Amino acid sequence: AARFAVGARLKTRFGSAAKTLAAIRDDLIHGHGTVNTVALVGALEREFAAAAELIPKRSDNSTQDEIVQLFGRQTARPSLAIGAFFRQNRAVCDEWLQSVRIPVAELALQNRLYADAVHHADCSLLDKTDDGLAVAVLARVALGDASGIEAIAVERELEREQWWFTAAVNVAQGHYEPAYDTLLDGLFEDIDKVTPLGARCGLELLARCGSALGLNDDEDVVPGVTALRKVKALEKVVEPKRAALVLDRWAAPPENEALREERIRQWSRVAN
Repeated sequence: AARFAVGARLKTRFGSAAKTLAAIRDDLIHGHGTVNTVALVGALEREFAAAAELIPKRSDNSTQDEIVQLFGRQTARPSLAIGAFFRQNRAVCDEWLQSVRIPVAELALQNRLYADAVHHADCSLLDKTDDGLAVAVLARVALGDASGIEAIAVERELEREQWWFTAAVNVAQGHYEPAYDTLLDGLFEDIDKVTPLGARCGLELLARCGSALGLNDDEDVVPGVTALRKVKALEKVVEPKRAALVLDRWAAPPENEALREERIRQWSRVAN
């Protein structure tokens, strides 16, 4: 689909190139994206870059050989005119990619596509947003990349968030008990000082530890969600549906999607 869109200069059933990109972005922002959307954005990023490299250099067949190397020997290969189009609009494409980085990273994390989540979150870190930072750390936790988390902690110099960075490193290394103790202290020892970023990451890490240690979510994790919701500044971060999705991400997978949706609804009611 991405290669077809690039070959058509992003003119699709949505309309012009601008309308096509806007439709994909709107789906992501309004929560309508799926795992296919994550794959599509990743493929578009690769195709944008490859098409922009189609530069005529010589009068022999070398340029056509380069096209084959970039795109393979499929029937419909992009022309040099398409390469010119994407070179001229490279800034527009890059700006669009940057605008969807965080929603794609969030969607990838939600669907356990952790490598994709890391890629898009890392690309968003230049904007220094809390959501991008959260996904970059949490996806690395899932991948067991403790050194990557430590590197982010050093680079960002977030002293107030050090407690959950420490917990994240421990979880990534499989040290769940010390991480769990750190999280309980950080989240609930002085709950009014917990930042939205700390609440979001702390809750996710707490759910991960609870799952690994065999704790009962309804007894050991959900009460923490309820306590955090009492802090007005954290209401949005620990909104019941969002908290339920966090718990679901780390719980044992159900037999089918219907059971998963029912579990999320139950946790949402309990957290509320």
